[in-house]
Amino acid sequence: MTQKMSLTEDIKLSFHKIFVSCDPFGEPFCNVVPCRLILCPYGYHLDEEQFEALSRAAGSVGEKKAFVLTIEGISRIEESKECWEIDLSEYEAYAHIPLMMRYALYSTRGNWGLIVSEEEYAVLGSREGFMDVFKEAYPEWESQLPQFLDMWREKKGWGSDVSWLPALTKHVYGRAYSL
Repeated sequence: MTQKMSLTEDIKLSFHKIFVSCDPFGEPFCNVVPCRLILCPYGYHLDEEQFEALSRAAGSVGEKKAFVLTIEGISRIEESKECWEIDLSEYEAYAHIPLMMRYALYSTRGNWGLIVSEEEYAVLGSREGFMDVFKEAYPEWESQLPQFLDMWREKKGWGSDVSWLPALTKHVYGRAYSL
C-alpha cells in the first residue's frame, strides 16, 4: 500500500542517516555509507527489475517499506512538499506515484537509499549486506557505469555541462571519471 504522508522527524532522520545532500550531481552520501553505485533507470521510475532487486535487498535487512520524498529544486529536505510510504512488494503502486523530477527512495531505518535524478540516472548507497543482495538480484549493475558514462558523453556532445561528473564518480566509485 502506498500512503501519502506529512514530513515527520522520523522521515527526516532516516534521510539524514544515508544522505548529506539532495544533489545527485554532487556528493549525496554520508561518509558512513560504504557501498555506492550508479543506476540508469528509464523515465522517472526504476524499472521493475531494478525495483525488485531493491525490494529483495531491503528484505534481506528486514525492511518491507520505504519512503519516497520529492526533492526537486530544494536544498534541504525540510522544504519537500510530497512524501509517501511505500510497500516494497508493490511495484505498480510505486510506478503510479506522480514523480516527474528528482526524488529520494530510501530506507525507513536509514540503511540504504537512492536519489533519482531528472537526468534519468540514480545514485544508490547502502551498507554491505544490502548491496551484496542487490548486486546478486540485479546483475546488470555492472553495465550501469559504462551506460551512464556513454549517456553523458553524448550529452556533452550536445553542449551539456559535465564538470560535476568527476566529483560524483569519485564519491561513488573512489575514482574520478572524465569524459
